[in-house]
Amino acid sequence: MQHFVSARLLKKRIAELAFELSQDYEGQNLVVVGVLNGSFILMADLIRALYTHHIDPVVDFIQARSYTGTQPRDTLTTYVDLSVSITNQHVLLVDDIVDTGRTITHVKERLQQHDPSSLKVLSLIYRDTRGSLFTAPEYFGYLLRDGFVVGYGMDLDDKMRGANELRTTER
Repeated sequence: MQHFVSARLLKKRIAELAFELSQDYEGQNLVVVGVLNGSFILMADLIRALYTHHIDPVVDFIQARSYTGTQPRDTLTTYVDLSVSITNQHVLLVDDIVDTGRTITHVKERLQQHDPSSLKVLSLIYRDTRGSLFTAPEYFGYLLRDGFVVGYGMDLDDKMRGANELRTTER
């Protein structure tokens, strides 16, 4: 495992993203939807950081899984769907990593069916890969070129989620 981003730098970057979001969503009602399981730590820290900027969003989660270990699955499965209405709401979809774009594209299409006023994506990690199905998220924390990321909610076969920093390993 190689060190990628320290806990201190993660906290700083989340605060910067929250400030940017507070500028973009000032005076608007916001629904923040996290993609489980990888986004749960990011979601908690982001919601607390938004609150310091007087943004108090509705929070919900959707669960979709596209990986087994370090390898993408052939099929994408949604296990948990929304529990709140996002119709005519500004929605921020939060995911741990946008890699091939399969998961986020699937989830965005699913959320678009609910007719939100707006739908933007925040990803902690963005891997700009050729052949990606997805354009860059509107907001992201870090660009990743190589490796598989673990820690800060992201796992390798359900291990290492609790690390307070990001580490990379080979795929």
